[in-house]
Amino acid sequence: MHSSQQFASLRSELECVNQISYDLIAEQQRNLVMYPSVLVATVLLQNLNKELKKDCLADQFLVLKALLERRNAKVCWEGSASACVERGLTFLSDSVSQRETGVMTSFPYFESGDDLIRVPSPSESPPLDREQVDAIMAAAVHVIKLDYHKNQLLHWIAWDAILCLILLARDRSTSLAQLKSDARLLAGILSEDIVFMREKWEKYFNSALQRLTKERFVVSGPSRSTIHLG
Repeated sequence: MHSSQQFASLRSELECVNQISYDLIAEQQRNLVMYPSVLVATVLLQNLNKELKKDCLADQFLVLKALLERRNAKVCWEGSASACVERGLTFLSDSVSQRETGVMTSFPYFESGDDLIRVPSPSESPPLDREQVDAIMAAAVHVIKLDYHKNQLLHWIAWDAILCLILLARDRSTSLAQLKSDARLLAGILSEDIVFMREKWEKYFNSALQRLTKERFVVSGPSRSTIHLG
């Protein structure tokens, strides 16, 4: 077989393998069931260095659940939002330490009481000794664990996030053509982390823009040639 024919055959085989691999992973992601711990971990990570009451955590839990379900994600749900949050916190108990009312138990990254979850800010701390530095390094492991849970839902919002990030970087508004160009570039950079077929990037772009427009996260200008954050 001529070398050019061998190359063409090999390329065809690789394209076939890539297509099957993408299809398998996409099908797996579509059928992945997310447990309350996934949503709780995501909300906690979105509220670093803030005080967060549990009823507020439950509210944000519900907002995230609704957003994911509008994207056809499967979320395990039983009982009230508060009950789901409590189950999530229990499952994440090795990363979310408990405290008695008004009493901090140690130097955890997350401190959870009857009504409050507190995430200490490094900027609030005085100069640290070796023991405190070791505690901070150990606490960072908890963030990595929470990230592991959060990563189970990223594929549902990845393209939405790409579009919103571009708009934020461009002062909340840009032309549709520029948005498409930036999205293609950024998606290519992130293609090792986001499962999508590169040659079908425009399909993903259009779907994300349609979702965000419907949910009023973004709005079109009068001529529909300009896109703004809502």
